[in-house]
Amino acid sequence: MLQRLNFYNVFFLLVVAALTVAFIYAISRTGMYLQEEIYVAASFHEYLLFLIIPLFCLITLYIFSIFSREAAKYYIFCFTVSIFGAFYAAELYYFVTDKGDYHDPRRHGLKQAAKELGVPFDERNFNEVLSDLRRDHPSLLINYSQSALAKIPPSGIDGIQSPTGLIRPLGNVSNSRILACNESGEWITMDNDEHGFNNPRGLFAKDSIDILLVGDSFTQGYCVKQDETIAGHLRKLGLNVISLGIGGNGPLTALASIAEYARYLRPKFVIYNYFEKNDLIDLGSLERKSEILLSYLNPNFLQRLYERQDEIDTILLTFLKRIERINVQRQEQARLEARRTKTFRESEFFKWMKLTRLRGKLIGGWPGAPEQWNPYTFEPDLDLFRRAIQASKERSEKVGARYFVAYLPEWDRYGYDRVDDKALYHRGDVLEILQDLDVPVIDFLNRIKAFPDPLAIFPFRKDAHYNSTGYGELADQIFTVITEQQKKQ
Repeated sequence: MLQRLNFYNVFFLLVVAALTVAFIYAISRTGMYLQEEIYVAASFHEYLLFLIIPLFCLITLYIFSIFSREAAKYYIFCFTVSIFGAFYAAELYYFVTDKGDYHDPRRHGLKQAAKELGVPFDERNFNEVLSDLRRDHPSLLINYSQSALAKIPPSGIDGIQSPTGLIRPLGNVSNSRILACNESGEWITMDNDEHGFNNPRGLFAKDSIDILLVGDSFTQGYCVKQDETIAGHLRKLGLNVISLGIGGNGPLTALASIAEYARYLRPKFVIYNYFEKNDLIDLGSLERKSEILLSYLNPNFLQRLYERQDEIDTILLTFLKRIERINVQRQEQARLEARRTKTFRESEFFKWMKLTRLRGKLIGGWPGAPEQWNPYTFEPDLDLFRRAIQASKERSEKVGARYFVAYLPEWDRYGYDRVDDKALYHRGDVLEILQDLDVPVIDFLNRIKAFPDPLAIFPFRKDAHYNSTGYGELADQIFTVITEQQKKQ
């Protein structure tokens, strides 16, 4: 009996030691959730609920077990081996089955949701699809965005060097096809118009344009077919609409788009689709570093891009090919570097010890999501945002257009039940600035609140761009507002 008793005591002491180390480690990590610049998918409360409290309870249980009767120790020992064995077996299963998507939590979530619903999901990655489609369409391109500019020295974020000087394009190569994304199970390509935007060709030649849309990838139409975009739905409602959306655009790029193209198109309405999650981030991290974009705050500044499309096409083709090479090189360098320098803490074995994937499944998110800025505490440049909106309004009114801002909410509001949180993404500050500037707001958040299932506007109810339903609902709201405005005029 003494030998068995000693065995159980030693076992429980080892378990207590291991759990104490894990508990101390978990406590040390809680500071990450409270820092200004860090925000992860699982909230601090979930971290507390799923890790710290269970660890504390287990430590208490095993300390108590040391002083328990022999029979109780036997049952606790069996319970421990069974439960922990099952946990680590499940972790091993997820390691084997989910390893390919471990570093792409969004793609993993979409793929898993599609699988559960029985929806086919193309599992090829971007580079595989690009290579496959180029067999039949050799001229297929990747998407141009302002974030890509920062990858090319020395001009960086400011523009692309051309024989006539530095140019900052606002659209893609004219009449081109680009590979976009896959959020619905099917990879989407976009056919661009004569100025490199996701519109049917020939709209720039129309005499009357009802609405000019500016904004980021939501305005461009990620990740749906062309007739399912915001502009596509509005066209089905009988309006002549041109979208100047490009992924990564923020308030200053939207201003630049209005300045360069509205003077030719003379729309009746200009609508800036403001996406709350990253437009202020794009403004602060990328746009304010561009002298060309800042120059658009001067009411007379222009690059005259409308007249320089051939020149833009030439430099963009070279630029995009270079970006592709850089992307491939960086992926290979990162893979080799990770293989050389991976520490124990970064190793797959350490992740397995922590039950990283299993905890992610139980919490409902996915572990390993990249750490990002805190949507409550980051400090945006609201003064520059105000100036960009004011300049956009003035540029629009100069060509006889009425300027609106459509407020596009992020998935977090519904996925984490923060619908009415005005502090989230500085919603209250943004709306106050728009009110001060007398800019009418088309608030999509208020419309979604009335839905029985707000998450239905996202692909498979996951964190992504809006699906066709979401874009259609936004288009209906825009149509209602614009129709009412036309009646008043």
